Amino acid sequence: MNEPNEASWSDNVKRYAEPVIPAIRNIDPDGLVIVGTPTWSQDVDTAAADPLTYAIHFYVCTHGQSLRDKVSVALSQGAAIFSTEFGLSSGDDGACEDETTTWLNFFDNNNISWANKR
Repeated sequence: MNEPNEASWSDNVKRYAEPVIPAIRNIDPDGLVIVGTPTWSQDVDTAAADPLTYAIHFYVCTHGQSLRDKVSVALSQGAAIFSTEFGLSSGDDGACEDETTTWLNFFDNNNISWANKR
């Protein structure tokens, strides 16, 4: 369930996560548990209506303001967001430095923690 695709949030992803999270907590009560959302962990806005803590994944050169808008909607609904994965390019496009800066500023301005894959 890292990047669920063609799955319903409530019927598939959340239903799967709800019994798994307590099992993890029994082993490690302080462990961080992050659940991906449908459409490759991009539908945080949809999942925010039925909350957990959400992972957001994207490629800087491909996913811009419209995906930031989804994150903003989720944040406005009280969701916790963590970017567990993002790429600085899409395929052979090379790194998109300006868009990377925009994303990193967005994370800083919204107190979103992140991890980057190289």
